[in-house]
Amino acid sequence: MAWGAAVLMMAPSALGAAGDNTEPLGPSSRRTGLAVSEIMYHPTNRTDGLKVEFVELYHSNPWPEDISGYRLGGSVVYTNPPNTIIPGKGFLVLARNATNLMAAYCSLFGQTAVARKR
Repeated sequence: MAWGAAVLMMAPSALGAAGDNTEPLGPSSRRTGLAVSEIMYHPTNRTDGLKVEFVELYHSNPWPEDISGYRLGGSVVYTNPPNTIIPGKGFLVLARNATNLMAAYCSLFGQTAVARKR
């Protein structure tokens, strides 16, 4: 399934304090500070019909990272457009349908989200 997704970028302050005792996010290897931190690939059918599939990336380094041209492959096909910058210690959410995702979870994204159509 090719995602004609928009990109939602969030600084860490957008998430607030988790308040639980979970392990903090970190790099997935020594080669990169990027990690896939959450996947919502087959959510249950919603009564409102919104499509809310997404993949969340976390950048554990303190500086911004240009991830233009990085791509997901397999069942989800997506390539980041030019000038896609993930903030240091920030998140980037790749959504199948950004409008639906923001409508379903607008309280999480608030004013810190930037939506860009591919």
